[in-house]
Amino acid sequence: AGTIFAMTALYSTSKDASLKEKMESAIGYLIKTVKQCPLPYTPTQKAKCVIDVEGESADKVSRLGTNAMAIIAIIEYIDVVQPSNAMSLLGTAKSIAEFIEKSQKENGSFVHKIVLDKNAHALSKVDEDLYVKYYQGQVAFALARFTTLAKEHSWTINHGWADIAYKAAKHVIDSDLPKEEKDFTMDHWIMYGIAELQSAGHDVTDQFMEYAMRSVTVTAKFQNVDIPAKEEKDMMGIFYDDESAVATAVKAEGVCAAYPLAKTAEQKSLIHDTVERALRYQLQTQFHPETAMYMRKPSKVIGGFRSSVIHYDMRNDYVQHNLLSLLCYEQITTRKSSAKA
Repeated sequence: AGTIFAMTALYSTSKDASLKEKMESAIGYLIKTVKQCPLPYTPTQKAKCVIDVEGESADKVSRLGTNAMAIIAIIEYIDVVQPSNAMSLLGTAKSIAEFIEKSQKENGSFVHKIVLDKNAHALSKVDEDLYVKYYQGQVAFALARFTTLAKEHSWTINHGWADIAYKAAKHVIDSDLPKEEKDFTMDHWIMYGIAELQSAGHDVTDQFMEYAMRSVTVTAKFQNVDIPAKEEKDMMGIFYDDESAVATAVKAEGVCAAYPLAKTAEQKSLIHDTVERALRYQLQTQFHPETAMYMRKPSKVIGGFRSSVIHYDMRNDYVQHNLLSLLCYEQITTRKSSAKA
């Protein structure tokens, strides 16, 4: 689903017909994993959710983050492609959103995982122990984005989903904002969520804005900016001395997502410059013919991103996050140029 999201972002600017074909195939695969699932707290009622198989067991599970990302993939695909089966896809996305809605707790958190029987018909377990912070941000972004696109396309949805998105983000912000710098980490999905809540016209409080700008300033503070040793110059732009290109890309995404929230020229400049430095590192990890030649199928990897400047493994999420940060940088650079004109 995350890969489809990145593909839709690229397609919105490129309109590449071959990319459209691949997206259609990927959406088809995603939809095949969606089933009617019992709701965590009222299992006699059902809504759609995305099913995974966990490990070697036959247990079927559904995770909060997977469902949120499925919504993002589906609604973004509908938005940019406008396929003939848009209404059917929209119905699926709505039902998944209803499943998420019914999984939220009073404190803004959710049931993050349920376990189903091997046929995915009956509820075996509600996992109350699993908590993945990033799932909260993915929900915030998914439901806020759903609200924005519903207004643009006149879709009929539950507009209370924006409030659910707000509560999902606030649960994380309340926990993380008081933390010391050494324990405060960038959550790029929450950043997407806050920006999208603002875009959807939902009230974004001073607390949310403080969290967003603190995320930017703390992340920028721990970026490698001035490295005196010549042999380490290729590590310029990474954060916390972490050479992982995907970790760098994720932080660049989060910083970049805050650009619409920035109120001063100084904040906008900090965001722009931080993302640009990160991208200079990330682009060193992109496969070109001279590096792809060492791979088993060179033609298959050209254009993709490996995990770091010294490692050659590649995954679809590495490509996804690098691509999204590049596209976001292009957007804020265009905004910056327009503002000067």
